[in-house]
Parts: sequence; structure tokens; C-alpha cells
Amino acid sequence: MKIITMKPYAVIDYNPLVGELYGILKYNTVEEDWEFLPDIYINRADAQSEVDELNQEAGNVTITFP
Repeated sequence: MKIITMKPYAVIDYNPLVGELYGILKYNTVEEDWEFLPDIYINRADAQSEVDELNQEAGNVTITFP
């Protein structure tokens, strides 16, 4: 069995070939899958700042793999 503890929010690059577009992924513990949040950022620092704030409020997520 493998147990991972992580933060539930992460920054993702939408398409680095087109330009700097960043989004936020959230790990959904009920569905056990990642989901995209609707906001799009043109600056990675802004996206990371939002992720840091969300992660601080959310705490950690623990995932158990068989």
C-alpha cells in the first residue's frame, strides 16, 4: 500500500506554445480525480499566489493506493 500526502491545488500550464496561460487544478477527494477551476491567468506568479492561498486554507490531502 502506498500513501501520499499532498496539497490539493496545483498550477498547470494550459498551452506553453501559444503563450503564458495558467490554470489551477484541484484534487477532488470525493471523485478521487483532478478538476480544472474556471479561472485563467496570464502570469504564473498570480496563479501560484492563488494556489498558495487556497492550499493554506485547505490543508493537506492524503491519498491511499492499494
